[in-house]
Formats: sequence, C-alpha cells, structure tokens
Amino acid sequence: MSPVITTASPPVVKVTKAYDTVTLQCAARGSPVPNLEWSKDGVVISTNTTSKTAEEVKGELVIPRFSAADQGVYKCFFKNYDNGTAEISTTAGLFSVIDRVSALKWLRLLFGKWFQPV
Repeated sequence: MSPVITTASPPVVKVTKAYDTVTLQCAARGSPVPNLEWSKDGVVISTNTTSKTAEEVKGELVIPRFSAADQGVYKCFFKNYDNGTAEISTTAGLFSVIDRVSALKWLRLLFGKWFQPV
C-alpha cells in the first residue's frame, strides 16, 4: 500500500517570537511502513525524531531558537520502496506582532481614542 499521510503540520507556521522553539510533525501509514525524510528548501536535513510502529511512522522536527535563517519550506517525505511516495510541505516564517501594534497606534491617532479594532 502506498504511503498515506495521517498527520501533518499546517501549511503555514507563523512564528511570532524569534528564538522560540518550533516543532513540525507528520505521520504516515503504508505497507511496508514507509521511511521518513525531512528537507528544508529542497536540501535533506536529518535533525528529527522518528518513531515507527508496525503500521505507522511518525516524525517530529524540532527547530530550537527559530531565527530568520530557519525560515523556509519544510517538506516531510515518505518513501515506501515497494509502493511509492507521499509528501507534505509547511512554510515556516517569522511574523512580527509589532507591525500590528504599530498599525493600531496609527489608526487610533488618525481616528481618535474611540477607534476599536474589529
């Protein structure tokens, strides 16, 4: 049976605080149980934790101290040598909360103290 993805991180992971720990997860079933490989921007990386049972393989990629250099597209790739492959991607990036706060301050300045975001 070809690999079937059973668990995956969301398509986009927004990291709002630099140097936080980010954890990506994925899992798949297949017969035989597939092997799992992670990549970042098309380059294979091996820093992950993988566990296998008789029916499923689970992977967890932990990125400690996530920084701008860690931004990119992470792919979880499952390969079953007998029956094919499956893959899923997650884009992880830093998104500033300060930008929203600054925008709210400007809106309050322009529209007065009664401005309330929806």
